[in-house]
Amino acid sequence: MDTVLSAAPSAAGAAAVGLLEGDETLAAVEAFLVDHRSRRATAAETAVNYGRILRRLARWTDIDELTPAAFYELADRRGWGMATRASYWTAVRAYSSYRLRAGLAAADPFAEVRSPRFPAPNPKPVSPAQRELIARVAARRAAARPSSKPVDEWVTLAAYAGLRCCEIARVRGEHLRETGDGWVLDVPHGKGGSCASIPAHPDVVKVVSRKDRGLLYPGETAVTVQKAGIRVFNEAGVPGGLHRLRHSYATAIYQATGDPFRTQRLCRHRSLNATLAYAAVADRGLHETMAGLYG
Repeated sequence: MDTVLSAAPSAAGAAAVGLLEGDETLAAVEAFLVDHRSRRATAAETAVNYGRILRRLARWTDIDELTPAAFYELADRRGWGMATRASYWTAVRAYSSYRLRAGLAAADPFAEVRSPRFPAPNPKPVSPAQRELIARVAARRAAARPSSKPVDEWVTLAAYAGLRCCEIARVRGEHLRETGDGWVLDVPHGKGGSCASIPAHPDVVKVVSRKDRGLLYPGETAVTVQKAGIRVFNEAGVPGGLHRLRHSYATAIYQATGDPFRTQRLCRHRSLNATLAYAAVADRGLHETMAGLYG
């Protein structure tokens, strides 16, 4: 006698189908990341961030069938702010374009749709007193036990070289060079894959010169550096993390020079607009200057 199969799959069968579909989507995401890095020469950190976003979205929706309308519906439902909407859209749009290019989709629904705007930059430098407190807390945490993370050095690199967490994790001994004009620090593979050399502050020279070659912090990643910084800031009673010290670095440079182009170069901004946000923060002090005019 022939066996009659039910048209409706069992719960276990449906789960297995969903798992298979999920595996296919995740495999497509991994293929996209490889393709995107090779075609766009993006930094490893950007690819990691795209992967994190797409895997997170895949838990909430079918990203292979996602449309702009469904994206905004999901964004509203989860209460995303402007920055989250813009960064998630960027990853989804790149993935959707890859699916069309790779023959995995018949159309790219995101191709002709305007992306949401990123919010205007809003730098939040710490005060000198806060910076000193953060440095003391970091030094205490680093000295607590031999296995402690060298977060005191990370505070120095953020405050005196303006390094991002991903750049701190990649610092190598050979990045410090002595030139005819003094010590310089090479900052390769920064945000957007940029490379730059900046004059090295004496405190930065002291930190980086302890190792001639190789990674200064093997085994550390942008995430571990970032989390350690947040813990230091929390203990110091200051909101935020190490990136705020980069804001302080940029603001201090503009206050000292009044030159947005020099600030742009030392901060390694690709766009002058990013630099001008720090100029606006620094210019708030102009009111104090005017109040004391001729006084």
